[in-house]
Amino acid sequence: MAVGRRAVRVTGWVLDPDRPDATGVHVYIDGQMAGGALANAPRPDVAADYPLAGPLHGFDFTVPSP
Repeated sequence: MAVGRRAVRVTGWVLDPDRPDATGVHVYIDGQMAGGALANAPRPDVAADYPLAGPLHGFDFTVPSP
């Protein structure tokens, strides 16, 4: 989602079956890493579908965009 002329908001969830705790998320624009965050926000909908993984797999952050 675009949030301005020079930034992009990135939201969603990620789950790594080999790692039940929070997972790092990286965003690349034109092959260059633009930013990243830890997917550790509550997502009860994900926990409902993947109960063994727990609820903390969401992310919502903004990265600069050229």
